[in-house]
Amino acid sequence: MTVWLRRRSFNPTVIPAPKVQKCTLHSQPGIKPWSPARQAWGLTTILSRNMIIITTTIIIIIIIIIIIIIIITIIFITIIIITITSIIIIIIAIFAITIIIIIIIIVTTTIIIMIITI
Repeated sequence: MTVWLRRRSFNPTVIPAPKVQKCTLHSQPGIKPWSPARQAWGLTTILSRNMIIITTTIIIIIIIIIIIIIIITIIFITIIIITITSIIIIIIAIFAITIIIIIIIIVTTTIIIMIITI
């Protein structure tokens, strides 16, 4: 520690040299860089950054999972709609074929009856 002397006064008084802070990187005012409070503050900043990264990745993963679930449900709903409509179309086709067969049978029997009667 250097000692400064006051020259203007008649009795020289000893003044200690001003203290210079050793580390100003990420330093808070009033906390010495080598103190445990400073070390804890650095740990909290590192942990908070890590927590922010972890929470953002978790949120992104949840959003991706929700999008995948929505896409899968849309695919299943379209498959169900396609199967229901195909079943309805098959039923309508069966009814139409039976009606056509009944009409053909009626027409042929009437023609045969007319031919027999004539």
